[in-house]
Amino acid sequence: RCSDAGLKLDHYNSHHHIHILPTIGRVCRDCAAEFDIKNTRRMSRPVRGQSIRSISQQWLAFFAESKLSFPPEPRKFWGFELMNKSDKRAVIKNTLKQLQPGVPELMCHPGFLSDENIGLYNLERFDEMQALCHESVADQVAASNIQLYSFKELAYSNAN
Repeated sequence: RCSDAGLKLDHYNSHHHIHILPTIGRVCRDCAAEFDIKNTRRMSRPVRGQSIRSISQQWLAFFAESKLSFPPEPRKFWGFELMNKSDKRAVIKNTLKQLQPGVPELMCHPGFLSDENIGLYNLERFDEMQALCHESVADQVAASNIQLYSFKELAYSNAN
């Protein structure tokens, strides 16, 4: 439907990262080839200092690293740390301090408050948006010389 509407997809991922599981991963890979999608969410093993939620990340990374799923690339994945934390700004700033050279990915779920019943995470997503847009986070990004990219920009850079 996206393609029929003239939209160019720049990446794919899935709810709870199920695209990493071998059978589903093969289907996703085939669809990505058919629609010329250049990027996917990758999962890496947790970096030292990541939270206890990294147990899930360890399990997902096992599949991501296996030849049954898709070839991994040197991209470190961050974001489990943000889930269910009240001080999201502190978590983001701590994550930024730990980034190493390369192309890391920070998974986040920012959103706006809504009166509609859109799920349990309405306020949490708003808090995440506020944290990501906070001046102190922007200052740390600038001071650390971090270049922000979207999947669209990564797809373009991978094509060249």
